[in-house]
Parts: sequence; structure tokens; C-alpha cells
Amino acid sequence: MRNGSMMVAACFCLALASSSAFADSARDYQGVVEPVRVAVIRAEVSGQLLVDQMALEGQRLEPGQPIARQDDREQAEMLKLAVLEAKDQLPIQRAAETIKELELRYAQAEELVSRDAGARWELRQAQVQLDLAEIDLAIAHRDREAAALRQKVEATRLARYTLRAPFAGRIMKFEAQGGASVAGGDPVAVFAALDKLRVEIYLPLERYGQMRVDQTYQLAAEAPVNRRLPARLDWIDPMIDPASQTFRCVFKIDNPDEALPAGFRVWLPNDGTEAIAQPDPSPAPRTADTPARRAPRS
Repeated sequence: MRNGSMMVAACFCLALASSSAFADSARDYQGVVEPVRVAVIRAEVSGQLLVDQMALEGQRLEPGQPIARQDDREQAEMLKLAVLEAKDQLPIQRAAETIKELELRYAQAEELVSRDAGARWELRQAQVQLDLAEIDLAIAHRDREAAALRQKVEATRLARYTLRAPFAGRIMKFEAQGGASVAGGDPVAVFAALDKLRVEIYLPLERYGQMRVDQTYQLAAEAPVNRRLPARLDWIDPMIDPASQTFRCVFKIDNPDEALPAGFRVWLPNDGTEAIAQPDPSPAPRTADTPARRAPRS
């Protein structure tokens, strides 16, 4: 009788260990939920960030709205100078009036030569002066076109002092605060759209033929969500990882009200019978028989 009780207890422990191993194996194939669109906003030029021209962390912005602005006073003056040069019509007007005067002189010299009352060298001289005046007019037009291009260049340079939202989203955090001096290429803010999330999960090879693109799956979310989340399978990577015998699946999660955060873990249950996911306990030391946990690639 005693031996029979010991056998029952051993079978129960074995079943419990098998169930725990199954759950741990399922959770080995998990991923971290992150925004579909994340951008590190970097300074394009060197300069000081203006304290009163900084948006707020967590602030939602539409595309093109300013995130931060650098001291652009010197560049603004450069643009004003370029605008004045582009609007300057005086060189063109002067060259045009000079041509009118030289045309009259050429006509007079031509008439005198036709009546044998003037020298031909005077006619040639009048022609050369007229030709030079027409060249001066062409140069004036060219300079005005160049000034218009300089105006566009200076306006583009001025715009680089204002860092703007690349898409609709929120400022997650500032890497540099107002008053700080930054160089071109330095990170200023992290910007993300939370209305749509994504997660990469590496699944075991035996599930390759079971997954369907555009089909909705229930992902088990860990803390702080602790519930199932519908996710659409957006992409199945045709490149299998031969080392781990897994393949990559990319899921998209709609989050229009931004109720879900980013950074929590999810996993795809093997048979769909698992209850709401609970926080993962401290993992046991991995052995040679335990599959390696794959983190999503960036």
C-alpha cells in the first residue's frame, strides 16, 4: 500500500514538472512589444537649445510641429541679407538704362557714317560699348538668380535649427535639455507613435506551416498588462535560423487610444488553452536541453 502511494505521488510530481516545462518552453518563444515607429531626433547643426522653445515630455505632436529649437539668430540675419539681395532690382535697371543710352549713340554713329559725316571707328566703338552693356545686363540677371538660390539655401539652413516631429506621436524623453549646447548629430529627443505596436517572436520550426499572414492571434501578455491581446500576423520571415531551428514572425497590435504601454513581453501559446499570462518567475539555470531564449532583433 505504501509503495502504491509513493508511485502515485511520483507520477503526480512528474506530471506537474512536465506541465511546468511545457509552460516554460512556450514562454521561451516570446518577444518585447515596441512601437512600430520610433525616431531619435538629432540636432542637424551645432548650437544651444532655447529653454522657452522646448516641447514637453509626453506631449503629443502632429507631423511638422516643433519639438525643440536652437539659437538661430545669426542664421536668421543671414537669411534677411539673402532676401534683400534677391529682391534687389537696381543692377538690372541700371544695365537696362545703359543699353538704351548706348543704342541711341550707336544709331547716331551709324547715321553719321551713312552720310560720310562720321568715322567708322566711332561706329565700331559704339557697337563694342553696346555689346558690353548687354553682357552687364546678362550678368545682373544671373546674379539675381544666384541671389534667389542663396535665399533658398539660407532658408533651408534656418529651418535646420528647429527640430520637428517626423510623424504623429509623442515625445518619449529628451536626451538634452533646454540651455544645453549640442553638436550636429547629437540626440535631442526620442519620439514614438504608440497607436500601433509591433512584436517579433521567434517560433519553433514545427509551427511554420501553421502560421498565416493577416490572421489574428491571441498573444499572452505579461506584466503590467496580464491579459490576452489580439495581434495580426504581419510578416513571416522566410529565412529560418538553422542554429535555433526557429523562424521570425512579426505581429502588429492596434492601440488607437494608447492604453497599452511599450516594453512589456508577450508570447504565443502553443494550443490556445493557456490562461491569462502571469509575470515570469525567476528563470531556472538553463541546461543543454533547454531551448535558448531568443530576443527580438532590432
